[in-house]
Amino acid sequence: MKVRFASIVLLALSLMVAAPAFAATLYSNGPINGTINGFNTCCGLLVTDSFNISSNSTVTGFDGGFWVWAGLGDLPVQVDWSIGTSAFGNTLGSGTAVLSNSLFCSGCWFGNFDIYTSTASGLNVPLLTGTYWLTLQNAITVNGSDMMWDENDGPSMAQQSSLGPIGSEAFNIYGTTQTTTPEPGTLVMFASGILGLGGVLRRKLSL
Repeated sequence: MKVRFASIVLLALSLMVAAPAFAATLYSNGPINGTINGFNTCCGLLVTDSFNISSNSTVTGFDGGFWVWAGLGDLPVQVDWSIGTSAFGNTLGSGTAVLSNSLFCSGCWFGNFDIYTSTASGLNVPLLTGTYWLTLQNAITVNGSDMMWDENDGPSMAQQSSLGPIGSEAFNIYGTTQTTTPEPGTLVMFASGILGLGGVLRRKLSL
C-alpha cells in the first residue's frame, strides 16, 4: 500500500514539474476572403500585420492567403518574414520561409488569379504576452509572378510600405504555449495533501 501511494505522489509531482508546452493556434486573423484586394509582397514591397499573443509562447509557423497574379498554374515558393514589436521594425526574429501550398481558388477575380493557402514552418521565435507584427517581403513564385497577400479585413492592424495603413490580411500564427511550473511551496502542499489522503484511506481500509 505504501509503495502504491508513493508512486501516485511521484507521478503527480513529475507531471506538474514537467509542465509541457502544447501546440496551438496562437492568433488567427480570419479566413481567406479572395474578393476584396491583395497587397504585393514582392518587388521591394513589404506588408505587415499586427497580432496578439495572450501568454508566453514560441512561434513555430504561420500561414496566409496569397494571390498569384496573372500566373494561373504558378505556385508560391518562398517569402522573407520577420516578427517585430512595431510595424516594419524592432525585429525579434526573421528568415526565409519555404512555403507549402494548398489551392484555395483557381481563376479567381475575373480569371486573373490563383489563390493559395501557403504555410511556413520551422520558425523559433520566443514571445512574451503582447502585440507584435508579422512582416512579409521578397516573395517568389515558380514562374516569377507577383504574389499578393489576401486582404480579409480581420481584426489586425496592417500597413504596406508604399501605401501606409491598409485593410488587414488573412493569416494564422502557430506555436507552443508555455504552461506555468508550480512554485516549490505549491508542490510541497500538493504532496502533503496526497500523502494525507493516503493515510486516511489506509486507516479506513484497516478498520
